[in-house]
Parts: sequence; structure tokens; C-alpha cells
Amino acid sequence: MLKVFIWNLSVLSKVSRKLLSLTFVASIVEGISPVVYGFLIGKLVDTVIKLTQELKPFTELLPLIIFMFLYYCIVGFMRILSNYSEIYFKPQLHTVALQILFEKLKSLGVEQTEKPEIQNKINRYKDNTGLFFSQFINFTALFANLAAIISSVIALLSLLPLIIPLILVLLLPKIFTNRYYLKKVWEEDKRFTPQIRMANEVGGKLSDPNSFKEIYLSNATTFFINKYKFLRDSYVFTLKRIRHRWYIFMLIFRILDSGIITIGLIMALHKIMNNEISIGQLTFVLTTIVTLRGMFDSIVYTVTNLSEGAQRLADSKELFNTEPIINNTDVKVESLPPLIEFRNLSFKYPDSNRFVIKNLSLELKAGEKVAIVGHNGAGKTTLIKLLTRIYKPTEGEILINGVNLNELSKDDWYKNVGVLFQDFNTYGFLNVEDNVFTGDIKSKKNEAQIKKALKDADALDFVEEYPDKLNTILSEKYENGIRPSTGQWQKIAIARFFYRNSPVLILDEPTASIDAVSEAAIFDNIYEFIKNKSVIIVSHRFSTVRKADRIIVMDHGEVVESGTHSELLQLGRYYANAFNLQAKGYGDESDLIEN
Repeated sequence: MLKVFIWNLSVLSKVSRKLLSLTFVASIVEGISPVVYGFLIGKLVDTVIKLTQELKPFTELLPLIIFMFLYYCIVGFMRILSNYSEIYFKPQLHTVALQILFEKLKSLGVEQTEKPEIQNKINRYKDNTGLFFSQFINFTALFANLAAIISSVIALLSLLPLIIPLILVLLLPKIFTNRYYLKKVWEEDKRFTPQIRMANEVGGKLSDPNSFKEIYLSNATTFFINKYKFLRDSYVFTLKRIRHRWYIFMLIFRILDSGIITIGLIMALHKIMNNEISIGQLTFVLTTIVTLRGMFDSIVYTVTNLSEGAQRLADSKELFNTEPIINNTDVKVESLPPLIEFRNLSFKYPDSNRFVIKNLSLELKAGEKVAIVGHNGAGKTTLIKLLTRIYKPTEGEILINGVNLNELSKDDWYKNVGVLFQDFNTYGFLNVEDNVFTGDIKSKKNEAQIKKALKDADALDFVEEYPDKLNTILSEKYENGIRPSTGQWQKIAIARFFYRNSPVLILDEPTASIDAVSEAAIFDNIYEFIKNKSVIIVSHRFSTVRKADRIIVMDHGEVVESGTHSELLQLGRYYANAFNLQAKGYGDESDLIEN
């Protein structure tokens, strides 16, 4: 628990160390305030009685009243400080907690974060971000409660010592009962995490206008609502059953507590009737008994919450202890564009026994423009994912200028690689300019270069027609925003790719939603105007691949043909057959091979 708490503090300290220290002090002062109040009230009652009996003036009460006033002010200030701390920390902490999560996911890479157990931990971490501050509050409350208990016990030892063991007798049963049921709740939380993730995904589809429209038009809304309800209800019902049993024990303990307080009351009244204590002391004893019993309850509650929070944060800490599959280095790419070599490369996805790529060897020359074609499942996109270090090869290696790709600095390699996947990102919360600029955020924003990238991607004309041109937000969910068509989004994504201007350019089915005329114009720019760069294009259209320096045909994870367009036609095999089939059915501007 201590290691988890130290990690917890390291996260909180990123928000405000000074405020953490002040909050700790405020919690201690607030914790002991009931005991101090009880003492002051008892002292005040005895003093009033004494002054009344001795006929002394009211002014003799002023020092005690002033002291009580100052203490009330201090406690009030500490309470305001605690409230301010909570209000300040919660929004700030949410940002910090997610920021360090995103940084960790960046270091882990895609292959690690795709694993179901990592996704479960990510989901639980997001649910538990509020625990960082509440754990700190519980920890400080534990110290405050202990301080209050020690002061209460010292006071009762001289006035009513027999009540202390009676109050203590229920402490351990409460703690063990709470720990037992907390463990049950945490086990069910972990067991239901995949189901809750699924429920959240269903809820996301129902609340996102883009996905909801299909659900709505197909009259499937009720089906998805029922699906969401089913996934959530089984989880809620399980927790309800556990907590029902738990709170039966809490009710029993509450009844026993009431009995102990009553016994304390009887013992105190017996003492005052025998003139063993004063009325003020009686007041102090009664308030202290109630306070002490409350403090023990608070100890149980705090320890319970600390235990539960520690279990949950320990699970999150495990996520941050997870190591990336591919470690980073400081080795940089020396010569650009580089020579790329796939040597005896084999790969199978995690938890799969089937090799998607098997014993593949291939060399891509520096500055060569290569097209990769093949049927769906041939391994084209997987090859790109290996080259971009999304996955680590199962066997063999990828060499960059003769150096194993895994031995290169990830940051340096990514700096020199520009990738556009078919399932490219759309940033609807950004304007056109920033959508393009995200292609190379480490450079200074250059509006002229952004416009050139848009022009090369055949996107500048329609962007100029937008109401705010480059400053137009690309989503109708925001004021004055517009929604681009699928083809327009693809052109904006290609502009982002052009703006990156990397020595190695990789395009995976980049023009699937673009008309053939626009596609031809875009790829003319790639083949004719992009100089001194290596270009790798995964595609299935003739307009894309015919002008490549070399066309590589893949089938079942292997290279089956390689050559220029004319060489492969003369070969008369896989590529030629696909070309003739496409030419006969659709013409030269249609699909080459199903991808």
C-alpha cells in the first residue's frame, strides 16, 4: 500500500505540492476539532456555573470566549481551505491523470495497447482518476482520526476509563468485514471490466450522431438500448447483491454501537450523581464518547476506503509498470532516404498461430517509388505496420541502412517517416489549417506550405469555398463548423501527409474514397514532383500503381512477383491476369485487385 501511496503522491504533486501540504494540515486541525470543541464547551459550562455561584462578573468569561472565537475562525478557515483544495484539484487532476496515461500509452506503442488486458486496465484507470485525490484525503483523515482518538482516550482515561475497551471491541470485526466485502466488489469489478467496456461502446454508438443515424434509420435503437441495459444490469445486480449482505452487517454493528453509547451514558450519569465529575466534565465525557465512537467508525471507513483505493490504484500502477515490447534507443538514421531491407521476415499476430507474413525477403532502394498490391489478407498492410514499428517481427528483421529497425530511436524513425493509412484520423474539433499542420507539429506553422499541400491533394478549391476557409472547424457539432464529405476528408488527410514532407512516405490505400480523376492528379504529384524520397504505396488501382518504379505483388504473406508495370504484364502471371480482368470489366481507371 505504501508504494501505491507514494506513486499517488507523485501524481498529485504534478498539480500543486504547496496545496497538498496545506490540505494535510487542514485535515489534522479539522479532525481534532470535535475533541477540542467538547473540551471548550465543558470548560465553559463549569466556568459559568462557578461564576454564577460566586456572583462574579461576566467579563471573566471573555478570555475563554475569545479563545473559542479564534479557534472557530481557524477551523472555519481550514474547512474553506479543504473545500478549495478539492475544487481546485479535481479538474486539474483529471487533466494530469489522463496526460500521464497518454504519455505512457505513447511509450508502450500500439501492439501493447491493443492487448485486452491492457485495454481493461486503461478502462479501469480512467474510471479511477478521482481516486488519486480521495486517497490522499483518506490518508490525511487517518492521521486526523488517530490524533482525535489519542486525545479522546487520554481524556477518558482520567474520567471514564472502562468505556474505552467497550468501544474498541467492535473495531476489528468492522475492519475485517469491510475488507472482505471490498475484496468481493473489486473481484467483480475486474471480472465485469470487458462487459462494461462493451456497454460503454454501445453507449458511444447511441450518443454519436455519425453512428446513431444508421441505428436510427434501421429502427435498431431499441435493440441497442436493450443491449446496453443488459450489459449494465448484470454488473449492477451483482454488486447490489454483495452490498446488500454487507450492509446487513453494518446495521448489526450500528445497533451494537448504540448499546455501547448508552452504557457510557449510564456510567457517566452514575459518576455525576456520586459527585465524581462536574456538569462540564459530564458534557465533555458524553460528547467525547460520541466523538470517539464516531472516530472509530471513521477509522474503519477510512481504512476500508484506503484498502479499496489501494487495490484499484495498484491495478493502475501495474499499467504504468508495463514495459514496451520494443525498447527505445538513441541511434539515429544516418543516410536519408534510407535503404530498407526485409530479411527472412515472418510475423503472426499476438494470440494467433497463423503467420500473416512468412519468410519474406525484400529490398527497397533509397529514393525508389514502390507499389505493393495483392488480394485482401495478402499481408500488405501488416508489412507496413512492421515497417512503422507498430508491431515487432516474430522472426527475421527489418534493416534500415543495414541497422536493425528495433535498434533505432523510435522518435528519430517516426520523424523521418510519413504514413497515411486507409483508416486515417479525422479531427473534427480542429480547423482545416490545424488538420494539415498536425502532419508535422514540430515545425513552425507555414500557411503557404499548408496551402500547397492542400493544392497537391486537390483540396484547396473546396477549402476556399468554406465559410472561414482555412479557419473553418471541420464538424457541424461546433458553431460555424461544416462536415466534409468522405472524399473531402480523404483529401485533407492526404494534404496532411504531403505537409509532413518526410524522406520516407508510406500510403496505405490512400484514395479509396476519391474519384479516379482526382486520384490521377494526386498521384501525378507523388510520382513527378516528389524527389529524393522513398515512396511505398499500397493500393489496388491501376492509376495508382502503373507509374511506380517497381510493383511488388504479395500473396499469402510472400512476394510472388516484382517488376515494372510492363515487365509484369509480359510475365503473364498473377499481376497480368488481374490487370486483364480489371481492364475487361472496368477500364484502366478502375480497381486492380480487391484489397
